[in-house]
Order: sequence, then structure tokens, then C-alpha cells
Amino acid sequence: MTGAEIRRMTQRDLPEVVGLDEQFFGASRERILRRVLYDFPDLCFVTRSDSKIVGYIMAKVGTGSHRVGPWICEPKKPQIAESLLHRLMGEASGHRLWVGAPGVNKASVMILKDNGFEDLPSSLRMCYGDCRPMGDSNGIFGIGAPDKG
Repeated sequence: MTGAEIRRMTQRDLPEVVGLDEQFFGASRERILRRVLYDFPDLCFVTRSDSKIVGYIMAKVGTGSHRVGPWICEPKKPQIAESLLHRLMGEASGHRLWVGAPGVNKASVMILKDNGFEDLPSSLRMCYGDCRPMGDSNGIFGIGAPDKG
């Protein structure tokens, strides 16, 4: 554990969360983040370091499981990412959790395995046209769905 305070996300956190998210995804996803927070406020958490948000995790209630993601954290702070996951796991106790982890984020894969998550068949990220990398996958610890991140 990190000792970092993890608390529920609020509407006031959204501008900073959107900025952190954009840093790693490479595009603004404000509309998606705002909607998840609106629909599932009890499953959205943030943490700060040096007065700025350095990580957040969100989940959505689905059929038969909770879909974790997005789950974003500064890459050099994987212990904070794990603490965010623990907070969500505590809140979702008794529910099955599903998370898509980018395979390039080795810290995320290790955190999930260390916490009892099982491997499922993976999906491929593909593009057509200009395929320049967007964002930094090392800060993406989990996506909620391949179509939205």
C-alpha cells in the first residue's frame, strides 16, 4: 500500500481527470468520463500526490460483472495504481470484475495477476491509415471496453 488517500471522484475532479486521461490516451474523452461518473459515482475514485491527481479508476455495472476502466495512473507509481484497484475491489465486493489490461503495461498485468485476476483471450489493437502512436500506454492500467478505452 502507498498511504495515499483514495477518495470518491466528484464533478469538481473532472477537469483534472480529463487532463490526466488525455495525457495517456492521446485524445480528449471528456464526454465518456463525465457519463461514467454520472451513471456510476459509487465506482469512481481518484488519488492525489503533491496536490495533483496522479491516478483514477472507474467501473461500470454490467450484466453479471463490473467492468473496470478506465484505470489510469502515473507509470512511475504502480503502487498507487494497485491501491486504486484495491479500493474498487472493496467497493465491488461480491461482484465479478472484468478489466482489459494493455499487454504493454507490464506493471498492470503483474498487479492484476497478483490480485487473483485470470488471463482471458486478448484482443488486438489495430488501425487503418495514419497509425502514429497516441498517448502513453504505460499509464493505462485498464480499459473498460476495447471500443472506448
